[in-house]
Amino acid sequence: MNASISRSIATATLLMALGATLSIPAAALEPIQILVPDATELRLRLEHPISSASATVNQPLIFKVTESVVLDGHTVIAKGAEALGTVTRAQHRKGFGRRGKLEFTIAVVEAVDGQKLRLEAEQSLRGVDLYGTAGVVTILTGPFGVFVKGRDVDVPAGTEYTVYTAGERRVRTGSG
Repeated sequence: MNASISRSIATATLLMALGATLSIPAAALEPIQILVPDATELRLRLEHPISSASATVNQPLIFKVTESVVLDGHTVIAKGAEALGTVTRAQHRKGFGRRGKLEFTIAVVEAVDGQKLRLEAEQSLRGVDLYGTAGVVTILTGPFGVFVKGRDVDVPAGTEYTVYTAGERRVRTGSG
């Protein structure tokens, strides 16, 4: 037998043996589905400030996940994933010491497989009433109490909220 053919056969045998040793089971390459239970807790951070003085109903709100949600050793919602909300009520401060009001929902968050998971989260915030101050001003100066305004609700960017998933969902987490 020719020496070069013997080397080729030996090399091929060695490569086949190495390939068998290094082969990855097909199951390890398949995506794994993890069940995200109802009421799974996650933390969100408001990305932009919002105020009852300027907010409008149906105004979109953007939040980011502050900590990855890991179930059974697999990340189902990544840190930095986007969550979306909507202003449902916005009332700026009014005369005679009446406070501003701001209500919003946080509706969905993006899972690692791209699907939107529903959330149960409603926030109802109110400014500070100044009825007493307005009443005193009215007593002392007549009708000028109407010019005393309550305080608006101001929510700074970076404010964090704890929210919960609504219902169960299966999320694909890549390979096992």
